[in-house]
Amino acid sequence: MAKIVAFQSPQGGAGSSNILANVAAQLARRGQRVGVVDVDLQTPGVHVPLGLGGLPDQTLHDFLLGDCAIEAVAHDVGAQLGELLEGALYLVPAGIRSHEITRGIRGRYGIAPLGEGLRTLAEKLRLDYVLTDSHSGFSEEGLLTMALCDRLLLILSTDQQDLQGAVALLEIARQLEVAEILLVANMVLATYDCVDLREQLERVYGCPVAAILPFCASLMALGSNGLFTLHAPEDPFSRGIEEIVQQITGG
Repeated sequence: MAKIVAFQSPQGGAGSSNILANVAAQLARRGQRVGVVDVDLQTPGVHVPLGLGGLPDQTLHDFLLGDCAIEAVAHDVGAQLGELLEGALYLVPAGIRSHEITRGIRGRYGIAPLGEGLRTLAEKLRLDYVLTDSHSGFSEEGLLTMALCDRLLLILSTDQQDLQGAVALLEIARQLEVAEILLVANMVLATYDCVDLREQLERVYGCPVAAILPFCASLMALGSNGLFTLHAPEDPFSRGIEEIVQQITGG
């Protein structure tokens, strides 16, 4: 049975979409069959680092409207991994046309079918993992995926608003009885003592830290135009992604 892993952040700009895309790619490199579902109906973006260009004919928008099966909007995005791909990598993108985003902002989608859709997607495509990317904060679809997931990765920056916002998200996740919650600190400056930061986060939030990801100028320069871990596998950021992958797979 596929494991559902939800990626969430207290506020925008924490880098969760980029982290998710690189984690998904590294899972697929290791022989896993991975489906990425962009449930960020307001600011979809994970399709960019995963290399899905243009405007796809069908998106999650069409599934939520009942116009098609969810597997019909799953796009094979494993091509950019080339010979490195040992498993499979699919993306169900959110609608990126203006009317689709507007509808998502106004909350006019019925997202109740999403839970069954994730299970159907996993079954039809024989997936090992389903990774969901949702809008930051307390969106309806984000809370639903938290309720459905086997594991939650909460992506934090070291900004105080982010750190305070994490408290409320963690409280909700615990009320929803999420089986496992992992923290990821992203864009951490070199001036931080990473060992001390890890200890502080685990003590304050009562959750294990999967990785401390350093601020990376080369990653910023790439600008989500591809998967950084393929360009610079030995970079400290890429090694941090490997730590997250090991946590997810139990390796």
